Amino acid sequence: MNPGVFNAGVFNAVFLWYSNKPHNNFQIICRALMAECLAFRAIPLME
Repeated sequence: MNPGVFNAGVFNAVFLWYSNKPHNNFQIICRALMAECLAFRAIPLME
């Protein structure tokens, strides 16, 4: 399995779990990290 795909799955699971909680600073940081991760992940997937 591609490590990037596995990391994305774990990150998505954590993100969805926190998104069910009240909005807080962690969720805002989590969204920023996810956007950054997706931007970096798009590059290797193109190869």
